Amino acid sequence: MTAGLLPALGALAAVLLLAAAHYAFWTWRYRLPPGDDEVVRCRAPDGWSLALSRRRPRGAPRRPPVLLLHGIASNRQFVDFGVARWSLSAHLAAAGFDCFALELRGHGRSR
Repeated sequence: MTAGLLPALGALAAVLLLAAAHYAFWTWRYRLPPGDDEVVRCRAPDGWSLALSRRRPRGAPRRPPVLLLHGIASNRQFVDFGVARWSLSAHLAAAGFDCFALELRGHGRSR
């Protein structure tokens, strides 16, 4: 029974180490400064303050404006990293689109 326990403990330690490395990487990545041009705040009827980040068009203006929305387990930095080459919002703004990234309740700058 002890012989089977050792590999299981090693696998558990490997999973915990990978989980810690994953958490450390994304914590570092999300600390990058945002690249948005402005943040507009809106007070919802139930009292929540929602944040809408905007990137103005960098190229020839194109239509329609683009609204980007993150998933349930992230915030606006999912679509707008501080690093322009990995930012969907920066890429669309460079192509001439007016980009907005809404932060849902309880995420990022929305409180």
